[in-house]
Amino acid sequence: MPVEVGASSLGRAAAATLLGLEASAIAGDPVQASCGLPFHLIPLDSEASLAKVVPDIGQWTQHVSPSGVDQVYLYVENGESLATRTFIREFAGLKEDPATGSAASALAGYLGTRDRLDDRQWRIRQGVDMGRPSEIIARARRDGEQVRVEVAGQACLVGEGAFYPRD
Repeated sequence: MPVEVGASSLGRAAAATLLGLEASAIAGDPVQASCGLPFHLIPLDSEASLAKVVPDIGQWTQHVSPSGVDQVYLYVENGESLATRTFIREFAGLKEDPATGSAASALAGYLGTRDRLDDRQWRIRQGVDMGRPSEIIARARRDGEQVRVEVAGQACLVGEGAFYPRD
């Protein structure tokens, strides 16, 4: 899938209110990015701010849901390391995901496009604040005018199952 980057329906002030943070904790303008599944990408100023996030469902309904993109990926840049959290609207509430490859690919695609990088890799930590740490490696490589994204990683196994076809 090609990387798609565009404006987010969230401004900095709305993002701060949505996340229960001071406006100064929002490190830049939110964007919307996708490598197949779109996310609102919101940069934060520090891992301390990332840990303080408590999304407000009312603000979500007002600012996020109308966009048609019900996934928010928060990130803190620290060179080749990124600390992240993902929140997704499911039914009547918000859920946090401990490892989100589709969000990591959207973020790597966005950063690769924004910074016009030829080849860069990031180590992404997610799920730390919920006690289910994961590590995702994301790489963005420029191929002409397109950015190619690769994602791999490890997560905590929380369950497994099997499907059996009916006869």
